[in-house]
Amino acid sequence: MVKILDQTECCVCYFTELFAMSQSAISQHMQRLKKFGLINEEPRRQWIMYTLNIESIYYPFVKSIIDHIPDDVFDMNEINSYLEGLSC
Repeated sequence: MVKILDQTECCVCYFTELFAMSQSAISQHMQRLKKFGLINEEPRRQWIMYTLNIESIYYPFVKSIIDHIPDDVFDMNEINSYLEGLSC
């Protein structure tokens, strides 16, 4: 989730589809990330879009971990194409 949020914005419904998890489970994860200031949220109509908070004091540490995740683990072009097909 964090690697994806570093590269694109997502709402909870995107993650429920990507990870085949319930909305409540994804929301709990997002609330934990928000609690530590790791993510930003921006309301858009009835949805909330999330991004990684690059202003967080933890961002350099998180980014150092993200940078060690191979790019081929997540094909962002494929994920973005998938996300474009979703409608919340």
